[in-house]
Amino acid sequence: MTMQNTNTDPAENRSLHPLVSPREFASIADVLQRDANEIAHYHDKHRDALPPHVSAALCREMARLRNLADKINPPREDEEEG
Repeated sequence: MTMQNTNTDPAENRSLHPLVSPREFASIADVLQRDANEIAHYHDKHRDALPPHVSAALCREMARLRNLADKINPPREDEEEG
């Protein structure tokens, strides 16, 4: 039986991944943000042609990707301020 990590603090979770550097976390987060931005661009470009359920699904996926990127590589406090 393995113990499951219940820690939800992303900064502390990084220490549990000794094979992934902070730069790699930032790179992964950048890819997730880019994917979210590509979906946002497609959504904005085709907004009038999309059925409502597709539009809602795209919005949920954008939010999911951005949320995951923030969990993997949370913005530093000095970046949030401005």
